[in-house]
Amino acid sequence: YNSIGFFREEMETYSNFDVLSFNETNCTLTKLPNGVIDLILENFHEPILQDPIRKTGRGGGLALYINKKVCDQEQIESFRPNFEGDGDPNGEFQFLKIHDCKRSNKTKLLVNVYRSPSRKKKKVPTATLR
Repeated sequence: YNSIGFFREEMETYSNFDVLSFNETNCTLTKLPNGVIDLILENFHEPILQDPIRKTGRGGGLALYINKKVCDQEQIESFRPNFEGDGDPNGEFQFLKIHDCKRSNKTKLLVNVYRSPSRKKKKVPTATLR
């Protein structure tokens, strides 16, 4: 789907999910007329966005939405581990930690990955998460 409006219309269904993960959003926050407000979905925290890495502005970009029933906003942490593929124009990687996920006193890691189908196939990068 290429419109946030579709998800707004189907929010009764999508509100049942803990996380919505999107890639190839082609979304740069600074280019949105109303900023992040244009991307708000009912029952979800503000999206965690990553601008496309391609200079052409075509394709790429990542977004993660965390349902408010999963945690409070301050329990969501974006982080960037040192890993082999960091900065590689063949892929985009987004990392989040959710602390005290669903009040379980456990931290969950989320990774959103996109690799352009037009790029050369390479081995998947490895990461050391600490």
